[in-house]
Amino acid sequence: MTTLIAKNQTGGALALPQLPVPNNEVPAGIGATVTLTDYASVDEISNDADLLAHITAGDAILNDGVSDLSAEQSEQVVSPSPSSIAGAPIHSDIDAEISTIAEKVSPVSADLVVIEDSAASNAKRRVQVGNLPGGGGGGTPVYVDYYDSGTTNIGSSATTAGLDTSRQSDALFVLAANQVTVQAGGAGDYFVCYAITFGETDSSNREVESWLEINGSEVAATRSVGSHWDEHSLVTDNTLTRSAILTLADADVIRIRAEVTNGSSGYTTDRPGGVSLQIMTIGGVGPEGPTGPTGSGSNVIVQEDGVTVGGGPHGTLNFIDCTATDAGGGVADITPATPFGKDYNMVEDTAQSTTTSSSFVAKLTLTTGALTGTYRISWSAVVGQSNTQDKVEARLRNTTDSTTIGNQNSDGIRIEPKDPNNRYPVGGFDLVVFAGVAKTFVLQFREQDGNTARIEDARIECWRTS
Repeated sequence: MTTLIAKNQTGGALALPQLPVPNNEVPAGIGATVTLTDYASVDEISNDADLLAHITAGDAILNDGVSDLSAEQSEQVVSPSPSSIAGAPIHSDIDAEISTIAEKVSPVSADLVVIEDSAASNAKRRVQVGNLPGGGGGGTPVYVDYYDSGTTNIGSSATTAGLDTSRQSDALFVLAANQVTVQAGGAGDYFVCYAITFGETDSSNREVESWLEINGSEVAATRSVGSHWDEHSLVTDNTLTRSAILTLADADVIRIRAEVTNGSSGYTTDRPGGVSLQIMTIGGVGPEGPTGPTGSGSNVIVQEDGVTVGGGPHGTLNFIDCTATDAGGGVADITPATPFGKDYNMVEDTAQSTTTSSSFVAKLTLTTGALTGTYRISWSAVVGQSNTQDKVEARLRNTTDSTTIGNQNSDGIRIEPKDPNNRYPVGGFDLVVFAGVAKTFVLQFREQDGNTARIEDARIECWRTS
């Protein structure tokens, strides 16, 4: 433990009633001392307001057992500030510590911050800015853009395309010797794109291929093919380009490679800028913009079913027959006071279906969400039968509760036609109570005596009544 000594700078005694030191004071006389750490812990010393007052007034300084500290150094021991003492801790009960530290206005991914790890009992951990949530390379967007200020002559074996100039740079990437190296903290997911534009002047036809390479290995699906072709003095060249989303690691080396695969060796890229490489973070989040001013005056445009209400813009909205409650987090819930018509749902099948089964078969199904309240469930359809001496039955069945909707008879409605071409409308409704659960309703039909029953224009509707 470092020995701390309070040294009097005045002729009189200096009171220290909060610290357990002899006589509760620094003895009288210039140069008189008291050894603090013989009697008090460092925490007690750093929280003693009386000692701080003496030091601030210049009445006392501290000695670390070797030499006298300056007045400023002594003050920082008693009331530490991270901005002025190297290695000083951040305290849970001292205000304005971080706000006094020098700011770095353009952080990079390799910069470090301190966190308390929620998965490790809030133990202190360091985290690179680039590894904070927000996507590849870090929360701040990272992008670089390089090109060749000259030209590159591509040979008949794999040749590294020139890259020597930075149009946009970032400390996480270094361009040197026609290749780009990912620096510490640069690991992440990136969009990478390269391009090579050729501009040969001779008449020798040739084909060329290019590709992206990382750490000496070709990146899959980045190969591109082009040619130099002279047809009756009409010369054409190509731009070879590919892009990919890649996961890069620290120390990865990226370069563009190309070779002439058919024809004369020596295919020259076109003028400065003929070779380029761009690398951009995926999902980077830019700095948050300033909060806009609070709205005021008539600035709300109101629409009903997509049509703007006249007389606007409006400054006040009156919600009639509604209740407004605070949902927390700056959100207000506006709820209709009367829920009639809420949660409306409808399914339909207008096509004709037939059956010769004497057992009920499904025509149409409606399954609700988990509802609460009383709901009107209704159904309608048009039925018919192929024989005047036969019958058709139709019903809406609540299969969740094993009940029939809108009919006292569980078999629903029965029709015996006077003419096989007749079409009969049928239907019904009932009020069903929901208690936070979903229910399924099935519109069913069947025939009775061996002929053919038919149904069409089938619908099921649901809406809240209370």
